[in-house]
Amino acid sequence: MRYRAWVFANQLQKGSKIPTDIRLLDYLQSDDIFYLKESSSSCAVDPKGAEIIHSQRRTFYNHAHCYVEEYLPADKRLYVLGYLDTRHHLNTEVAIQKEVKTLITEWKASPTKMLLHFDQDRSGKVDMQEWEKAGTEARREVEIKRQTQAHMQRYTLAKPKNNQLFLISALSPHALCNQYKCWGFVHLDILALLLLIYFRLV
Repeated sequence: MRYRAWVFANQLQKGSKIPTDIRLLDYLQSDDIFYLKESSSSCAVDPKGAEIIHSQRRTFYNHAHCYVEEYLPADKRLYVLGYLDTRHHLNTEVAIQKEVKTLITEWKASPTKMLLHFDQDRSGKVDMQEWEKAGTEARREVEIKRQTQAHMQRYTLAKPKNNQLFLISALSPHALCNQYKCWGFVHLDILALLLLIYFRLV
C-alpha cells in the first residue's frame, strides 16, 4: 500500500474556530515497491515517479496538530499505466550488495556457526581470506534466492524511460476519464476568464 502524509500546525486563537497557524511541519511518502496479485500470478509495482490518485483520505487532530493521510487501499482494484519490465527489480547491484551485507551480519550474530563454517585452518578466528570466501558464498546465496524470486514474480511495472504517463489510481478508468474531463472544463473556463480580463484591460 502506498501512502503520503502531511503534518500541520493547527493552533487556534482564543475565541476563534479557524486555525491561525497552519504551517506544514512534516511530509512523508512511501515509495516502497508493492504487488498486484491475481489468482495465479503477481506483478511488482515500483511507484517512484508515478502520478498517484488516491481514493482514501483521512484527517485527524491531536495535540494542536492536524494530520492528513492519503493512501491506496489494500485488497482493492488498482488501475496502473506504466512500463512493464520483465527483468526483476530485485536483481540490481545495489540491492544485492545490501542483502549480502545483511546476510553476513546475521552470520556474525552466530559466531560458533561462523567459525565452524569458515574457519578452515581452525585458528579460532576468521582471517581475511576466509572472510573473502564468506562474502563470496553470501553473494551466491543471495543471487540464487533472487533468481528464484524473479522467476516466480516475473514482471515489474515502473516509470517509462521516455517520460510517458505513469499512473497509479484507485479509481476505475471510467471514473478517471470523467475526472479529467471535469478538470479540462475547469481549465477552459479559467482560460476564457483570463482572456476576457485581458481584452478588457487592453
